[in-house]
Amino acid sequence: MNKYLLLTVAVLIFLFCASANAQLIGEGDTLWYKTGLPTITQVQFTPDGTKLGVYGEGIFIMYNSENGVELWRLKFPFFTNNFQFSIDGSLVYVLTPSEKTVFGYSSQTGEIIETNTYGNETNETYWNLWLTPNPNRFLFTSPTGKNAIYDKQQGSIIIEKLNNDNSKMYSSPYSNYFIKAKAFLVGNDWKFRVSLWDVNTLDFITNLAEEFGDLVGGGEAKISYNGKYAATNFGTRALQIWDLENKKLFKEYSPTIKTETTSGGGPQLVLAFGHDNETIINCGGYYLDDLKPASTTLTNFINDKRAIMFENKSFRALDIKSDDTQFAGGKGSNLVILKLKKDAVPVKDSKLESGSVIYPNPTSGIVNIPMNCVNTIKYEIFNSSGKLIKSSNLSGVSGNLLTIDFTQYPSGVYSVKFYCGKEVEQYQVVRGE
Repeated sequence: MNKYLLLTVAVLIFLFCASANAQLIGEGDTLWYKTGLPTITQVQFTPDGTKLGVYGEGIFIMYNSENGVELWRLKFPFFTNNFQFSIDGSLVYVLTPSEKTVFGYSSQTGEIIETNTYGNETNETYWNLWLTPNPNRFLFTSPTGKNAIYDKQQGSIIIEKLNNDNSKMYSSPYSNYFIKAKAFLVGNDWKFRVSLWDVNTLDFITNLAEEFGDLVGGGEAKISYNGKYAATNFGTRALQIWDLENKKLFKEYSPTIKTETTSGGGPQLVLAFGHDNETIINCGGYYLDDLKPASTTLTNFINDKRAIMFENKSFRALDIKSDDTQFAGGKGSNLVILKLKKDAVPVKDSKLESGSVIYPNPTSGIVNIPMNCVNTIKYEIFNSSGKLIKSSNLSGVSGNLLTIDFTQYPSGVYSVKFYCGKEVEQYQVVRGE
């Protein structure tokens, strides 16, 4: 083995700590990596997958996604929060609040090709840019809770609404919906809400979830490329997949232990959908029995195949290439691009101590659920819409199996939460016929 290869292996091990249990990513599957970059906050492949855009600290860098050759870089002369590739990938759109303008940079050269300025029609300064299914329209969001639709052909904002909800927003050019996620205090307790909105009218549609629960280390939400699903990954909560067509919870992968993030790294609960609309890369949870904090996993949420990608390593930005053969992960000043082997791992289900499978197999009504935390004080049952349907105190009970009878409830998906001090254990129960 030559010195260069030894150095490469050593650097990769030092930077990304891929464990011996990294079943999905085999040795030699790293395509390329970069170090010493500006602190990365966003990575995104072009729609055709040939290029990779990386953004951080006001600097945008375009790479060849196959070999890592830097094509161009640009330090924006203004503040911006995010970037978006046009649907055909020819432009990189960036919104600058100070100029109230969306600049379209050529993805080939980095030159400004297009400018779209708003101004007289609003007093608002917008901070974030999203694409819509209409290629001539942008979705703007602001910290004050205002949203707006800008029409390129008319050269102005055509819809502007204030909803008094300055929560995080997530959108996709493949969906007629956008979603918002917010945590807020109710008395001394945190409450969490995920809401669904119409991207064409900016009207509120429904709350997908509204329940008590803490958020740790930030989080993220994404919409799938077919616009059918959304996913949320926030703090101590489960990774949840939402059916946007039917406006309800589709799947939930509950952490068995409180989600953690590595110290000093900021929010590290991120995710990305595969373009096959069946897979999702998720960072920041204990979604398999043998995972360590802040692991990154790949899940086929249609058939529930899950795999370890990295143990004890989290990313702050993730994206998957359009042919689902690569993923890009950014952490701090480090960037790594790896091959994906989605069919390389077996199905791994969480099993209870009694040997009964809670998920994904449905139950006829009776389930035994382990209470692993000490001095469990209560448990709660929520239905698929997030409504609390039962709450029971359990003072003095710990380390035992709790039997719950679901025969009184109709068929569906239920969440059972155990509260132990500030910690929460959560399980999913599927009630069948």
